[in-house]
Amino acid sequence: NETGNLTIEANGAGDDAIKIIPDGAVELYYDNSKEFQTVANGIELTSDTSASGTEQTIYLSPTTTTDRSRSCSISGLNTDGNNNQALVFKTSAADTPAERLRITHGGEVRVPDNGKFTAGASDDIQIYHDGSNSFISESGAGVLKISGSAGVYINKHDNSETCAAFLHDAAVELYYDNVKQCET
Repeated sequence: NETGNLTIEANGAGDDAIKIIPDGAVELYYDNSKEFQTVANGIELTSDTSASGTEQTIYLSPTTTTDRSRSCSISGLNTDGNNNQALVFKTSAADTPAERLRITHGGEVRVPDNGKFTAGASDDIQIYHDGSNSFISESGAGVLKISGSAGVYINKHDNSETCAAFLHDAAVELYYDNVKQCET
């Protein structure tokens, strides 16, 4: 047919499998439900991921087999009934993918325990949590510099107490139980 859409159906039951729309999208279906389509500037997963928590997943595999034990995946996931979205990156060392990175709808970047944020050609700086303690580790050449325009404060985790204050062009202050004990 020279006009209209080209549709490939499966099972002879009228279930859409592939739909090619002239001057438009190419749509791929799974069990007669649109899962993937081309758009003007790229591609789009189109599965319904309502409050059920269903993931939309793209698998990246180094082989042409369906073996996902050596694959990476990127998933868009609803986390609650309010359609709060997260972008989740997983890798598979076995049959079950393990989450390695999550970017939440609020812009938070999360990694699991022992996951590290690293920078530098030799992983010169690392920020991580081992399940019990948190670390900022500098192992490259040079020094670790922490700077602030008016000063640098070291506070209790919830910012309810000051432990130390390094004030710009002023004092260095040390605190005990949020009471200043010493200053320069």
